[in-house]
Amino acid sequence: METEKNIPDIEIDKEGKFKYIQIKITNKENKQDQRIIIKGTSRYKFHNDIFKEFMEKLNTTPNDKYIYEPIGGGKIEFNNNKIYINGESTIYGPCDHQLTSEKLEKFFGKGKYDIIYEK
Repeated sequence: METEKNIPDIEIDKEGKFKYIQIKITNKENKQDQRIIIKGTSRYKFHNDIFKEFMEKLNTTPNDKYIYEPIGGGKIEFNNNKIYINGESTIYGPCDHQLTSEKLEKFFGKGKYDIIYEK
């Protein structure tokens, strides 16, 4: 998939409890060219602040080639060799924690962490 290769699929804190969001990136010219990325940090109390920081770093313009859309949020608890995913965002609603789990397992390597999620 060509969509914004310079944006990492996963950017999360490596320990602690924090909020996270899923962001869908869609190519305006080819709607089939899309992907979902995961952003999470303990720096912010609210899910929308994570998205706001993401957009500020991108420094996009109205003529940008992509659409960036938060599609849900939740919480991650990352301790030692366990990752627990649950909850939802009051602003963006729930997201697919199974997808987050699969992306984290692919990112960190299969079996490196015990990843548990609530539906």
